[in-house]
Amino acid sequence: MTPVKGISHLLEAAQLALSQNPNLHFAFVGDGEHLQQYTKKSVDLGIADNVTWTGLVSNPMVDGVFAASDIVCLASLWQEAFGFVIAEAMACEKPVVATGVGGIPELVDDGKTGFVVPPRDPAVMAEKFILLAQDRALRLRLGLAGRQRAAALFDVRKNVDQLLELYGEL
Repeated sequence: MTPVKGISHLLEAAQLALSQNPNLHFAFVGDGEHLQQYTKKSVDLGIADNVTWTGLVSNPMVDGVFAASDIVCLASLWQEAFGFVIAEAMACEKPVVATGVGGIPELVDDGKTGFVVPPRDPAVMAEKFILLAQDRALRLRLGLAGRQRAAALFDVRKNVDQLLELYGEL
C-alpha cells in the first residue's frame, strides 16, 4: 500500500459511503510501510469498525479475496499500465470502481463492467459504492459483463497464441 494507490482517497470515500449506509464494510488487501498511517486514518475518520486490513495475500483469487467481495476498487493515482486487480476482479464477476488513470479506462468499460471515476474524488467514488451496494441486480449485471470482457480480452491461452502467431509472421 503506497500513496500512489489512492488509499487515503478510498478511505475518505468509505467514510462518505458509510455516512449513508453504515452496513458497508471495506477490506484493504496488502501491506507496506504506509499501512500504519492508513490504519490510523481509518480510526481518525471514525470508520475503523467497518474496515478490515488483511495484510499481504499471496494469491487473492485462490485465497478468497474476490469471493468475499461484492465490489472491487482500484483508486490508483498513477498511470497504471495494466491493473491486474481489475482483470482478476472482472474474471471473478465483480463490478469494479476504478480511477480513470493510465490504462484503467481501457480495462473498465464505464457503466458496463463497473465505473471509472476521477482520481482524488472521494465523493464520486462513494456515490458509486452506494449505488452498487443498494442494487444487487446492477452488481450482478456489471460483474457478468466484466467476466465476459475478461474472457474476451485477457485469456492467457488466446493471447499467447496470438503472440506466437505474430512472431511466426516476423
